[in-house]
Amino acid sequence: TFPEYSSPTLNATVGQPDGSSKMCLSCHDGSVADDILESHNDHPISFIYDETLATADGQLKDPTTTTTVIGGTIDHDLLQGHKVQCSSCHDPHDKNNDGFFRITKTNDVLCLTCHLDNSLFP
Repeated sequence: TFPEYSSPTLNATVGQPDGSSKMCLSCHDGSVADDILESHNDHPISFIYDETLATADGQLKDPTTTTTVIGGTIDHDLLQGHKVQCSSCHDPHDKNNDGFFRITKTNDVLCLTCHLDNSLFP
């Protein structure tokens, strides 16, 4: 089991990692890989991101209608089965975008793909 992400501003239901995130965490759990991905304190994974969540949260864009710089909707380009997974932001096969990011993090472009406001970003 993995520590679950928690935040007082989180409106999604987050449980144990599933899908492709389990594969990532098989190494990036703090016990094997040098570059540890700490999903429990960085960003939630393995949760459904849909229009209902975006509406309830108020700071998320609708993933079914918002387009990304990749060219499709958030749901099509970044989600797996309507869920945020590690691979929503990271592409382990592409080192070109700021260290394995699917979209550049420069000027918060990656974060602002889904979030309306960058005031909560570290």
